[in-house]
Amino acid sequence: MVAREGNTRQLYGTTKKLAGSYRKPERPVKSKEGEVITNIDEQQNRWVEHFKGLLNRPALLNPPNIEAEPTDLPINNYSMLHRILYVTISLFLIRQKYYFAWGLAEVNGVAVGAGYTGQCPRTGATLNHNIRNFDFIKVETGISLKHVIDAWNISTTRWLRETFYDRLPSAYRTILVFIISAFWHGFYPGYYIMFLSFALFTMTSRLWHRHCRQYFRRNYLSSQLYSVFTMIITNLIVNYGQAAFHLLDFYSSLKFLRTFYFIPHLIAVGILFIYFSKVCIIKLSLKYQLDIKRFDYDKSNDDKSRKLSISSNHDRGIGGH
Repeated sequence: MVAREGNTRQLYGTTKKLAGSYRKPERPVKSKEGEVITNIDEQQNRWVEHFKGLLNRPALLNPPNIEAEPTDLPINNYSMLHRILYVTISLFLIRQKYYFAWGLAEVNGVAVGAGYTGQCPRTGATLNHNIRNFDFIKVETGISLKHVIDAWNISTTRWLRETFYDRLPSAYRTILVFIISAFWHGFYPGYYIMFLSFALFTMTSRLWHRHCRQYFRRNYLSSQLYSVFTMIITNLIVNYGQAAFHLLDFYSSLKFLRTFYFIPHLIAVGILFIYFSKVCIIKLSLKYQLDIKRFDYDKSNDDKSRKLSISSNHDRGIGGH
């Protein structure tokens, strides 16, 4: 009830009553020699010294050699259909750990009222949209890569959109935001392979929906078939591109992509090539037509000016005679 109404003071009081009285544990601050420090100023100095030591701790000059995992993937010996099923099930199971962690975080947020956004006007149910971090249905059944991205790690996606995407030039912001997201995750090559691949697939998905979806809206059946088709393709693309994120290693990621002969990448590049080639041809055709019209216009003006010049000379000759 307290969380639903959003009364922070009452929520704090209720939580304090439920938790009971608090007593600070007896954990004395000790010096390097192990002696107890009772003076407050000396305790603060000891804490400052302790944290400075943590921050200034040098890195290992000779890190231990860690043997890499074998890169011989078991799916290399499978048929293409078997490979697709193997990757689909494997990546679906891997995503469950993220759903589980985000679900626990949402439960905690709902419990303290942190995500309260009002009540549904139709059902009266409590809404907690501010802490929602994923939408399971949209991620697993999205009909475009944008729908999947918007439903995955929602808070971080919103932060990236409001902080970077909306402020960057429209021509480059898609690929730049994916690069920023990869940098935000870390420096493993697999991160950059995945996010750059998703940037390519996102641009291709937009072009596909923009130019092809209109042809399948003529009746209900074709619209539903188109949605099912794009849902299957989107899920395959997500599983195909996401594997590099978990493999981390550059060569392991490339070996996985080579297992599918880079077919999604080749199709995406082919679609973009056809689209931009078509755009260039249209621009050149329009430019050619404009040049012809401009030439005809200039020619007609020259003819008119020549006729006017001849007529004026003729009139001048008659007057002189």
